[in-house]
Amino acid sequence: MTFGFKIYTLLYYAVRYVMIVVLGLSSMLTGAPNKAQVKVVAHSGYCTAFLENTESSFIGAVEHGENGIETDIRFTSDGVAVTWHDGDITFTDGTKMVVSQHTYQELTSKPIANPINGETVYLCTLERYFEICQKYNMVCFLDLKADFTDENVRYMMEMGRRVYNLDNIIPQSSNVENLKKIRKQYPDQKLMLTYGRNQFEDKLDYSVCFEYGFGIDCDVTVISQHMIRQFRERNLEVAVFTCNTKTEQNYAYALGVDYMETDV
Repeated sequence: MTFGFKIYTLLYYAVRYVMIVVLGLSSMLTGAPNKAQVKVVAHSGYCTAFLENTESSFIGAVEHGENGIETDIRFTSDGVAVTWHDGDITFTDGTKMVVSQHTYQELTSKPIANPINGETVYLCTLERYFEICQKYNMVCFLDLKADFTDENVRYMMEMGRRVYNLDNIIPQSSNVENLKKIRKQYPDQKLMLTYGRNQFEDKLDYSVCFEYGFGIDCDVTVISQHMIRQFRERNLEVAVFTCNTKTEQNYAYALGVDYMETDV
């Protein structure tokens, strides 16, 4: 990153922070008039009360009253789709396993370390996640981790079709190639580009969304009203993450986005 772009980035974030405070407080004081149209999505499940991306966190999100659940998807060495954010897993005995280098049986042979509430939890499958979302009619945000093959895409999407409903499933990724692979096989599927600070600072051009019909799931400190207008003009959906304060949440309501991700 050049010195000039560093200065631009700092100024951009400063302006965004002011906008979050001003619009957020204004929305709060006026009763958040746009609140009803914004679907609330639990980021990694209800992860402030339960270990993220586990069955307990997904059920906790339902009980907490959210409209949807975001989760992260990885594949085991024997081709099972599981819900986990990091590349490796730490277990209660202190050992670690890399998800992509071990079988599902190996990865579920012992409980996962759980510093959140101490509950005994095991790695969850994508299928179980879909079952929970189907039962409670939840919107599914699927964040694709690592590089997905065409076979991975078919596995994930056909499972979603079989267990739930593709209309309620929105795959997303910061890896544009993952999204292109889904678009090629499923031309009508809702998709979103994950666009956080890393993508903004790396100058990733989000106009690829307009070429391929992707919505955007954008960091709340990066999103702007101009960006939202660009997506609205093309009938593409907009989500923001991760809104954990009342000010950030009311800012999302003020912007009138379609979805708001939160940990709380």
